Amino acid sequence: SKEDYNFILLTFDALRADSLGIYGGTTKTPSFDNFGNENIVFLNAHSLAPWTVPSMVGLFSSQFPSKLSIGNSKDYYTIPENVDTLAELLDKRGYRTGAFVGNYLLQKSTGILQGFDFSILVNHHTRTMNRFALIMPFLESALSLCIQEPEYKYLMNTSKYLVENTINFIRKNRNKKFFLWVHFVDPHDPYAPPQEFRKKDVEEKWPVFAPMDPSLPYPQLSQIRMGKVALTDSDKEYIRELYNGEVLYMDKLFGNILQTLKDEKLLDNTVICVTSDHGEEFWDHGDYYHGQSLYEELIKVPLIISIPRIRSPKKIYNPVSTIDLMPTFFEIAGIPISKEFDGKSLMPFIKGEYNAAEPPIFAEETYYYEKKKAVIDGNYKLIFCMDSKKLELFDLSTDPYEKINIADKNPLLVKDMKKLLIDWIKKTKKKKKGYKETKEDLEKKRNQLNRMKALGYVN
Repeated sequence: SKEDYNFILLTFDALRADSLGIYGGTTKTPSFDNFGNENIVFLNAHSLAPWTVPSMVGLFSSQFPSKLSIGNSKDYYTIPENVDTLAELLDKRGYRTGAFVGNYLLQKSTGILQGFDFSILVNHHTRTMNRFALIMPFLESALSLCIQEPEYKYLMNTSKYLVENTINFIRKNRNKKFFLWVHFVDPHDPYAPPQEFRKKDVEEKWPVFAPMDPSLPYPQLSQIRMGKVALTDSDKEYIRELYNGEVLYMDKLFGNILQTLKDEKLLDNTVICVTSDHGEEFWDHGDYYHGQSLYEELIKVPLIISIPRIRSPKKIYNPVSTIDLMPTFFEIAGIPISKEFDGKSLMPFIKGEYNAAEPPIFAEETYYYEKKKAVIDGNYKLIFCMDSKKLELFDLSTDPYEKINIADKNPLLVKDMKKLLIDWIKKTKKKKKGYKETKEDLEKKRNQLNRMKALGYVN
């Protein structure tokens, strides 16, 4: 019965939709592409924010990130203990819950690990290892002798470590009802794919590209953004090819997970969802990295779902949001959907039963530069800059790369969409008047700040 379905959520950090073949990418990704061709593909899915923490806490609570900011801050987020997460509600329904997380920012203080029976949070040490490798070419073989498993495995390759734990979890719980979440830090920087996934005809100017590590002799993000480093077209191509290599590596590991499910005969009773927390910009709008804007390269993400009782492949063009995943899982499982959720189930789209006017979708919480909010209603997208009050309007049906701002030529449409955005902002705004941050709030902020500094987000 549907109540006995397993659920597997696989999130790949910084995976932009068009890096996959099935989304029009030039690099073929056979595991992702074949999976999509056999299941349900949302071609216009969007994340809640252009960086990890607000995007993922929103996904796991079906709440907009701005409602989850800590205290008076706009840059630190947590799911309150009185808000049930996806894992908590499934745990209460008798699911065995496990999380294997490769992004150091998604620590316990974000609330995202609430409800998991078992979890592993690892930190990517590629940067650390590369520093030592400059003076110790034999480091890897030396470490393998002096550091015992499993520590050594994830120092250099967290994704490999996570997959091994994922496969073990699946095999161990094959006769139980389970919910498994795996968050790969790849293809997030540093772009260091195994050699077999690097394009052979691209000159290797650096061993990896780590733009957030000032101890290494690579161009740094701040230098790139201030124009202090002149990257040639060849440099940019090399960086993008390293990223593509990371995507190909993730494709292989995803294939390994699918093969395990097939071997264990679990494909017929397991819901599998593949998505991302945000994308990555490669100078699409003159900038690089993520967190800085709400353009499609940063918030349009892959979303592919396999549902056992729905075997007909389907491509859905309607704009949707990852905030809708939690209620979608619950409808599939036959669990009542809470009125507290900001998201709505995607099952009407999947069943072809959606007759009402499609609701608009929203994105927010930029990290760099000024704060921005965005609304997508049908083919149109409005981006509102909160400080400068600048407005950008795009017709995504004719201008999918958002090169032509048509706001000045469409004042009535701008007015209508701005009202949608302002009404939503008022609805989601937290009541912070007279609020005093607690010691717990301050500790959570310090915790997140320290981890963001360690990962290079904060100087």
